[in-house]
Amino acid sequence: MKAAFQKTFTLALSAAAVLLCVACAAGTEPRADAVESRTDAAEMQADDAEKPDDVETFPCEVKFLLDPAKVLKEDGRFTEQFRSWFAFNEEYRPIEVIFLDTEDRAFSSEGWVNRLRWKEEKKKAECTFKKRYSADGEGEDAIVSLLAAAAADGFDLTDGSVSAEYDWGYSKLTLSLDWEESVKPEGHESLEELSPEEAVNFMKKAMPQALADWKEEGWGIKQLEKALSAGPVHVLRADGMWEDLEITAEIWPIGKDPGGTGTAVYIAELSFKAGDLETAARKRMELTRFLDEKGVLLHEDSLKTQRVLDTWL
Repeated sequence: MKAAFQKTFTLALSAAAVLLCVACAAGTEPRADAVESRTDAAEMQADDAEKPDDVETFPCEVKFLLDPAKVLKEDGRFTEQFRSWFAFNEEYRPIEVIFLDTEDRAFSSEGWVNRLRWKEEKKKAECTFKKRYSADGEGEDAIVSLLAAAAADGFDLTDGSVSAEYDWGYSKLTLSLDWEESVKPEGHESLEELSPEEAVNFMKKAMPQALADWKEEGWGIKQLEKALSAGPVHVLRADGMWEDLEITAEIWPIGKDPGGTGTAVYIAELSFKAGDLETAARKRMELTRFLDEKGVLLHEDSLKTQRVLDTWL
């Protein structure tokens, strides 16, 4: 635990330096006294830690929630105008997604997400488990708090045993720790054909030990045996380009209007991936400006997982 905590502060110092560079590039000046005191505190905590040769940086996925009324047609597909902005491929990639949680949200209340995903082009399912840590804002304070929270739970993000990524929404920065395993359900060609019991069994076999023994030995398995299936959600994904940036857009149909009108409800999301926070911050600023000028950006986080759970469970 101590080693993980010490390594976290080395990562936090590096991440804070990246955010300082981004702030300067954006024309803002961070408070010198806050930066100095934070750096001094981190160095005091980590002064007896062995600094790794290469300080690890994590990739970042930046996400933008779009106004469905402005980017989707009545059939739930993207408008031609929106498609032209990002030179999307003609064909959509269909994806089926199921989330599993208990009725009282045992997993999501602990920051865990259990996802079963089927990609048509791969003809197999992906069992993914995510542990998420979220922070309001996007400065160095957020980075330090995210990494410290992961270390406090015993995760060593430098040892390569877990895949780590930042998810950057409109107002929140999230550190996502991911475990993934591919399975090929015999005799099934989609998640629609899986029974809830089969979905649970696939996830049980793939569950990482960190989740299995989260609160006590066997806790994750016990909770999963009580889990319900949210989905499958039939997602449409489109791939395109914006300037030199590879862009992905997704359409998530999540049911009908709860007001009783019978109108379909959609989540429309645009995203891109970057290898580091500095690149992500620069491109995020540019694309935010572009989407705002077009009048299609919603100034809120998408919260797809939560909305699907709320709809199905």
